[in-house]
Amino acid sequence: SSNPSVDLISLSIVTIYTVGMGNALLPSTLGAYWVALALLHGRIFEFPESVRAVTDGNVTLSRVQAFLEQPEIAPKTPPRSGETDKDHRDDLVVAVDRATFAWEAGGREEE
Repeated sequence: SSNPSVDLISLSIVTIYTVGMGNALLPSTLGAYWVALALLHGRIFEFPESVRAVTDGNVTLSRVQAFLEQPEIAPKTPPRSGETDKDHRDDLVVAVDRATFAWEAGGREEE
């Protein structure tokens, strides 16, 4: 399988070696290059994914750090039975007044 990143890196290396450094591309040099590229192919192939994983990890760590640096929020307790402080109830998300709950004892009936 081929990866455009690997092909681009390979072409760049050959171009720098021949054009940039002015070296001739001899069969022995080309053979050594292909062997070295074959040995590094897995690492070169995975390099873009590794960079993305490191970037994602850094973003995640910065988000966790920002979360951990948030000030502590004191928990709010609901009013107890008989309390009349209605202002305290505005802090609650859910309040149940005068409700009846029931369920059958013993669970399911077996046939």
